[in-house]
Amino acid sequence: FSCCGDVDFEGLEEGECKHLNIEFHLLFGPAVNVLPTFVQQHNMGAVVTDFSPLRLPAQWVRDVQDLLPTDVPLCQAS
Repeated sequence: FSCCGDVDFEGLEEGECKHLNIEFHLLFGPAVNVLPTFVQQHNMGAVVTDFSPLRLPAQWVRDVQDLLPTDVPLCQAS
C-alpha cells in the first residue's frame, strides 16, 4: 500500500496477526465516518487504538467513541 508510507501492512496481515488468528482490515476515510459502521456490521466486541496526547487525535478518538454502540468499549494502548 504505497499511500501509507513505510508501513508494511501486508507483513502485519500475513505475519503476526495471522499467527494469532487476528483479522486485519484497512479502512479508508476518516475514522468517525467509517469505523462505527464497520464495528456494528462485524459485531465487534471492542475497539483498540494507540494513545496520542495531542489534542486533534484525542478529539478523533472521542468523536468515534461517541458513535460506537454503548456496549463496545474503546481502549487506548500507550
